[in-house]
Amino acid sequence: MFTVCSHRRPGDSPTPENAMETRISRLEVAIEYIQRDLGDLKKDMRSMRCHIETDFRILFGAITAVAIGLAGLMAKGFQWL
Repeated sequence: MFTVCSHRRPGDSPTPENAMETRISRLEVAIEYIQRDLGDLKKDMRSMRCHIETDFRILFGAITAVAIGLAGLMAKGFQWL
């Protein structure tokens, strides 16, 4: 996953504190990326919500117009008008 460059001398063994710091720093970087991605997702969802509202209004208006038109054709066909 991640590689860590460290300047150790041959024969030095990593101390638990250094290993822990390395792991924590990797986690912090991963969390920063996750937070950035979540922010992008929030922006995308807001823009999609606006588009969905507009599309719904257009679709609802079209369905209403078709229903009224068909009702008029039926009324004329049955000679109600």
